[in-house]
Amino acid sequence: EFAGYIGSCIDINERRKNERYLKIQYDISKTLAESDSLEEASKKLLKNICSDIGWNFGILWLADEKNEYIKPDYFWSEDDNFTKENSELYNDSMRFSKGMDFTGTIFKEGKSMWTKDLSKDKSFKRLEELSRKGWKSGLGIPISNGKETIAIFECFNNKSIEEKKELIEVLESAGRQIGNFMERKRTEEKLRISYLE
Repeated sequence: EFAGYIGSCIDINERRKNERYLKIQYDISKTLAESDSLEEASKKLLKNICSDIGWNFGILWLADEKNEYIKPDYFWSEDDNFTKENSELYNDSMRFSKGMDFTGTIFKEGKSMWTKDLSKDKSFKRLEELSRKGWKSGLGIPISNGKETIAIFECFNNKSIEEKKELIEVLESAGRQIGNFMERKRTEEKLRISYLE
């Protein structure tokens, strides 16, 4: 009987988890369908992803046209003052080339990274800084156009959270979907400019 009870608890948890993952995918698809511009979509997506997975602070990084470096473009948290305070760590000169720090490593390898204890990631200077601000976990998801990484979504949490492989798979799949959308919007913009010229 007890085993049956445990089994049904696991089933319920599994179902809840699947519903949450479906909600993430649905919110992303809906945002892409409803957004007219890249900027509008990017802001909504960062908010959707961080809040859907229950993380507190997010950064969208965008690659330059030549895909040589990546720089912060947009910040999100539920608290506007908090967003302002955390984004002040970043300025226009902050950028990472491939392989440099946490973000540059994701940029170079095109693979997600998850750390449940920022203070232990001594190889990444910026993560140490974020850890001093009270962040415990960090997660970075590459946004790819099929050929290369063109953007990165980073989320941070003030709790120590173990890596979840299934969640990463869901987010990486979303990253490819978002990357295709970004690429399409950029192409449309270039065509519009050349048409006007």
